Amino acid sequence: DKFYAIMTNFVGSMVLLAPINVAYRFQRQKLAIAWREWLTGRVLRLYFTNKVYYALERQSGVAKAEILNEDVNYNEQTKEVDNPDQRIAEDIRSFTEFSLSFFLTLVTSVIDLVAFSYILFSIMPELFIAIFLFATFGTMLTIC
Repeated sequence: DKFYAIMTNFVGSMVLLAPINVAYRFQRQKLAIAWREWLTGRVLRLYFTNKVYYALERQSGVAKAEILNEDVNYNEQTKEVDNPDQRIAEDIRSFTEFSLSFFLTLVTSVIDLVAFSYILFSIMPELFIAIFLFATFGTMLTIC
């Protein structure tokens, strides 16, 4: 009898929380894509507005001229930049994924800390104060 009550609570929780988890992941991906599109557009506008591609082409030409020179070691890497637009897009993807992951981890950690602190304080305030003082003391010893 108690088994069925626990299973009912479990299934009810799964039915309620699974769509919330899916919605969270969907919104996270939607935010990442929107931020990536905006940042890519902005960086490419700066790239084209400031005519950086001419400077890259000029550097590429200098690198090719140096290779044709007899004194240059052919094993050296060239200064030529392959596919700068692809590199920009890949760097922006990497940056936005890492930054968004870091930010959401930080926010989740703060929310967890506040929630669990409130729960512990409501159950046993003395223990919460002791743990807080212990953590503060340990942090001070580590820093100093």
